[in-house]
Amino acid sequence: LVTDISPKDKIEEIQTCQVQPGGILSVLVFDASGLMVPLPIIEVFNPETGQRVDFTTPSDGKHDFPLATSTYKVVVSKSGYSSERTYGTDEIANPEKPHPIILSGQITPISFSIDRISSFLIESRGPKEIGYPVIPEVSFNLRGEKIIGFDAEEKPVYKYSQAHLTDDQGKITITNLEWDYYYFSVLSPDLDLVGIESPPETPIDQPISLPPNTSLPLRLILEGENSLLLTVQDKETEEPIFSASA
Repeated sequence: LVTDISPKDKIEEIQTCQVQPGGILSVLVFDASGLMVPLPIIEVFNPETGQRVDFTTPSDGKHDFPLATSTYKVVVSKSGYSSERTYGTDEIANPEKPHPIILSGQITPISFSIDRISSFLIESRGPKEIGYPVIPEVSFNLRGEKIIGFDAEEKPVYKYSQAHLTDDQGKITITNLEWDYYYFSVLSPDLDLVGIESPPETPIDQPISLPPNTSLPLRLILEGENSLLLTVQDKETEEPIFSASA
């Protein structure tokens, strides 16, 4: 007589193979469209020691990790893509995606969403009425809508919120941005953000949608706060003259 014997499910398979009690961490990785991401890097860490426990790059974007009962940190990434991970309460009081807890004989599902990175190509200019003059060295904050949790005061902790500064030509390129909806706010004193154009001369409202794998040109339109904005130009060529005294 010949027969095949196999575990009835994944949990029984783990309990048969493992010396110590454990369960399964079932990880799914998909993109902004909900499609599975091929060959993502999925890493599992001990959150207390920082030691990597296991990792894989599944061709179909999903993998089941047999793990001992404990709490784990999971990080998902891929070259040219955004990244996502879990958080502990020592980092964020109330994380949106906390470290998963593996219980004996149970499957713990968790999903992550990553996609190709994008960028903003930004100019800081004056209003159209005076010929869009360049306004150099403008400080502004760029913030996305995605949150990674809430702090102890129940205020949202945003995944992306950083200050930036345009150069002496009034330009800056911000790279490695995740697809999201973004808000701009000017930090420079005595300047007001009165509009945003994308493409130039086409007004749009905030928040600004940034799709995956996109380089989006933006023009921040600024006005002085209780001040006079002067444009100094060459009389014949109308080219701007930099560092002119007034």
